[in-house]
Amino acid sequence: MSKLDYSLALTENLIRYAMHRRPSSIQFAITQSNISIISLAIFFDEYRGIAVLYGRPFVEQMIKYFEDREEYEVCGFILKQLDDLRFELEYIPQLATKHLVALPA
Repeated sequence: MSKLDYSLALTENLIRYAMHRRPSSIQFAITQSNISIISLAIFFDEYRGIAVLYGRPFVEQMIKYFEDREEYEVCGFILKQLDDLRFELEYIPQLATKHLVALPA
């Protein structure tokens, strides 16, 4: 099984898992294009993008899915990306605003 096929199968399993465990975590239409986007994000290990596009609750369900499968390295990797995303969304705009205010008019 290629990595892309694995990513697609994993995406389908993750969506089923989230719908069964916590349907409210699915805050998007389950369409082929969304499944494809999530599959590509998994293929490229880009969980920040999934959180931005599909919401943090869905990514939290992904983490629980991997915990149930005892794939703790993946859980840690996703959590690291979410921490990076929190930094990017909270700290960097504040820093940019502070520097813009400091610029002479």
